[in-house]
Amino acid sequence: MEEADVRIGETNKDLMTTQMAQAKRLSKWKNYNEIFDNLTIQKTVPTSFPIVSCMITYDSTRTILVTKEDDTAYHIRQFSLTTQELVCTERYGGSANSYIKMKDVEQNAVGDRYAIAYIDDGNFKLRVFDKEPRTEEQALAKELDINKELGLNDYTMPIDGFGDPYITCTFVTDKILFVNLFHNGDSKHYHFFFNSETREIFGKFDHFLEGMSPLNFPYKCFWNETQQEIYTFYRQGQAYRIKIKKIEGTETYETVET
Repeated sequence: MEEADVRIGETNKDLMTTQMAQAKRLSKWKNYNEIFDNLTIQKTVPTSFPIVSCMITYDSTRTILVTKEDDTAYHIRQFSLTTQELVCTERYGGSANSYIKMKDVEQNAVGDRYAIAYIDDGNFKLRVFDKEPRTEEQALAKELDINKELGLNDYTMPIDGFGDPYITCTFVTDKILFVNLFHNGDSKHYHFFFNSETREIFGKFDHFLEGMSPLNFPYKCFWNETQQEIYTFYRQGQAYRIKIKKIEGTETYETVET
């Protein structure tokens, strides 16, 4: 735009015409203002600890929060969207040796089952839960120790100051989850499927990522029901596509690095 195009004090007639036309169109609704009032209900709900992430369930009954007590303990809390009351809570970690990173809760297609993948002092964990309260002993009994299942050491060190736990998951069905992680101690990507009901692990895969920065990690993974594929994306751009195929009634898993 040249200097001659704009002069101090000059009125832009086209702009004025547009604004007048918009005001005229909106004026016909002035007698119906009350219709648009209070379309949403707001209520301040104080939490005991800072919020890391917040999710509304697909069935619109709960808000699920990940809250951080300190580096050694996190809490996942469920609030009713109807009453705004706390209805369920679980604590993670809390021991002197804990150093936890957790971020996002995942949910199934109907929003009544949930999962959190996290890391505690180099040990990868997966916990699946629903809307029912349970004791800490019951929760720990259902928790999956991924390091033990995959034969991993506890050398993975997440980034201090980041909430990302170097592991993500997503629901494939109501019972089956896809889980993937980056073990930066040996520069390997791992993924597998987990049946939360039978506790069976299947479809294991690992891949050495030569020259990979230890500061890289899987950021998010998604299930594509139409294509029967899973996509997982890393912070620095690496990605995998996992295709589920059925051959004579048996499922096979084809992984492609993209």
